[in-house]
Amino acid sequence: MFLKKYAPSNNGSRHQIKLNSLTLSSDKCGGLNLGFKKSAGRDNSGRVVLRGRRGYLSNYLLVDFKRRGTTKMALVLNNTKNSNRNALVSLIKYSTGGYSYVLTALGFINGFWTQSMNRPERFSFKYAVGCAVFLKHIPNQSVFFNLEVREREGGKIARAAGTSCFLIQMNHETNLAFIKIPSGLRIKVSAYCLVVLGRSSNPFFYKTVVGKFGNNFKKGFKSKVRGVAMNPVDHPHGGRTKTNSPETSLWGKIAKKNK
Repeated sequence: MFLKKYAPSNNGSRHQIKLNSLTLSSDKCGGLNLGFKKSAGRDNSGRVVLRGRRGYLSNYLLVDFKRRGTTKMALVLNNTKNSNRNALVSLIKYSTGGYSYVLTALGFINGFWTQSMNRPERFSFKYAVGCAVFLKHIPNQSVFFNLEVREREGGKIARAAGTSCFLIQMNHETNLAFIKIPSGLRIKVSAYCLVVLGRSSNPFFYKTVVGKFGNNFKKGFKSKVRGVAMNPVDHPHGGRTKTNSPETSLWGKIAKKNK
């Protein structure tokens, strides 16, 4: 993975920075590629609950966050981008013949192997980057991602690009692990929660620059009109009048209450 800054040959490429890689593949597994249409910020009753969204056709890859399917070894076939998350996903093939998409660990390339260690084994030479293991069986100060909050619920924490968790201390008497999550908080979870060793892929995602609004428009975002550009009947900021009143939302609620 490397960053590519485009020349300003047109308005769309000016200031644009993208992630490029020679190892990424655009091929998708047909059985795990589900199509769906975004709800455009609406709930199940059709009301707009999140402004600034629009419907757009997209593909959804069925990613396995639980990693509890089998203890057989699996081979990484290809790494690909997913339009619904900033981290990469890898297509793996188990020795039993099954296929699955998993979150890519940093350093995964085609031909690597991975495994889910569901058996009660201590840390050994079998544990490699990308393997799914129990918290109870890894040493202190280990780095991992795709952390389960409750047993058998699948990974919920540290799934974004470049994120990771840190095992501070493991208490084998109470079977509780003291973990530092990416936000800086320290939490306690069960020792039988499954994690993936290593760090999540695509760590330079935060350095990318969209470049123009049209690129975000295809991702389901639409533009918003500023409140100061409206009339007083349309928004509390409308009319361009200089006042000492605090900034409010469209419905008159204070927008920066705790700032």
